[in-house]
Order: sequence, then C-alpha cells, then structure tokens
Amino acid sequence: TALPIERPPMNGNQRFLFPAMVRSGQFDSYVIGMSSSRPLDPVALGHIFGGRFAHLGMNGATPWEQRLMGLLAAHHWGPNDGTLLWSLDRYWCFEDIGPNGHRDNPAPEWLYDDNVWNDIPFLFNGKAIDSAMTLLRYHLGLVRPKTRADGFLVETPDEKTYDLNKARKQLANGGRGSRDVEGPQPIAEAPAISGRFPAIAWLDEVLGALPAETRKVLVLIPPHVANLPSRGSQAEARVEACKRELVHIARRQGAFLIDFRVATALTSTDENFWDGVHFRRHVGPWIIDDLKSTVLAGRPGRYSILLAAPQR
Repeated sequence: TALPIERPPMNGNQRFLFPAMVRSGQFDSYVIGMSSSRPLDPVALGHIFGGRFAHLGMNGATPWEQRLMGLLAAHHWGPNDGTLLWSLDRYWCFEDIGPNGHRDNPAPEWLYDDNVWNDIPFLFNGKAIDSAMTLLRYHLGLVRPKTRADGFLVETPDEKTYDLNKARKQLANGGRGSRDVEGPQPIAEAPAISGRFPAIAWLDEVLGALPAETRKVLVLIPPHVANLPSRGSQAEARVEACKRELVHIARRQGAFLIDFRVATALTSTDENFWDGVHFRRHVGPWIIDDLKSTVLAGRPGRYSILLAAPQR
C-alpha cells in the first residue's frame, strides 16, 4: 500500500508519469495526443465541457503509445460521465505505421496494463529510485514540480523569445506557400474501414472500450499550411482517404470529428506557429472556442469543419 502523502507530478518522463495520473482517480476527462496538443489547457476544457481534465499528451508519442494511454484511461474511467478529447496528428494517416514506441524513449508497456506481477522487476530500477528521491526532495522543500497537477505543461519556448524570422525559416523547410488559403471543405461519404491505415483500427479499439456515456471528441490538430499536402498530390489523396475512414469510425462510435487540418486564417498565418506543427499559446484558446461552438452549440467553428457528430 502506498504511503498517504501528496504525490505531485515530479517525474519528468511523461510515459512514466501519466499512467499514475490515470490510476489516481482524480480525473474523469482526458486529452490524449502528442506535443502539438500541449497548449490545450485542461482547466479551460473543464470550464466548457465539465469534469476535471488531465492532459496526457506525450512528446513524440506514436499512435501505438497513444493507444496504450487510451486503453488505460478507458479501463479506469470513473463513474461520472466524462469527455475524451483525442488530438490526431498526421501519423494516424500513415500506411506503414507499426505498433512501436518512440525510438529513443518508448512507453513502458508494463505500466499500461493491470498485471501487477510484471511490474515487480522494475520497482528498484534506476528510474523508480530516481522518482522516489525526487518525491522525497519535494517533501523536504528542495524542488518544485514543473508540471501542473493535471499534466499541463507547455514546452515550447517562452513567448517573449518568439522570433518571426526564425519561425519562417522553419516553415520554409516544410514547403511554405505550397497551397492557397481556402475555406474548409466537407468530406465525401465515408466507406467502411479498408485496413489501409492501421492506426485507425487502434483508435476504433479504444473508442469501443469507453463507457457509452463518454463524450468522444476527435480533433485533427492544426499544422501550418506548409505541412499540408499540395493540392492534387498523392499525399493529399491519401489524407482525404484517411479522413473518410475516420468519419466512418466517428459515426459508428458516436464521436465528434473536427478537422483543423485545412487551410484557414489560423493555419495560414505564420505568426501563429513556432514551426510547421507546433502552434503558439494564443492559438490554444481559439481551438477550444471552436470546440465549444461545434460540440456544445452545434454552430460551425471559425477555423475548423465538423466532419462527423453523434446522432441526437
């Protein structure tokens, strides 16, 4: 039995920290994704959707690692109705994606299951001992947690250091200016899952494991237009096919699917981004406001398009 002491998020490794947050029982709603989702503030989401959100967006998280996190959250979902907001990046539409963790820092899969016996060999490894010592230093007043108790930590540079010219150099490497600004377009009718995009089947698995009452919100997170495929290219055709399959999943699982991966004033403005995939802090509230309009009020978002919604 663990000691009855305060346990703030002291472990700097998100892959070890987040399972403990889920199992703590303090949260009934979650954000899942990778680093591009980090500026979405769980407190702001809680004010809009209700419940207490934890941010489980892992830096460099592969779809397989996000699947592990989603299944863990689904298994430990509390009795209250909650919201799962899943930030989907371009990797979900890769055809050759595999069940792999991060190359340099993979998620420890033994922490994401409910078999306590396979945890025992790891109780006295270096990471566990380091985490215990850090917690001790916290209770001695020697260190403070960097991560908020709900997992929120934006790790892009300080906004005071933002350099537009430097950002534009980053964007130029992604092919900036490869397409015109246009309004978001509706997706064609969705076919059944083809198996072409393996990660979509993993997403379907997690959504199917959630309680029926859970509000499910899938968000195609916005990159800069430099990271959108050129019009008429094979890459664009692949992404559109992927979106059609996501529409099928969302409709079958009773989820919202909201697409920010389109050319709009948000994605076409250089000043909104640090690089091709990481938007700045002021963009987070814009995205949350769009989600509020689309999910709760049924109104079109300013920077997104609703691809699918649960039947009322």
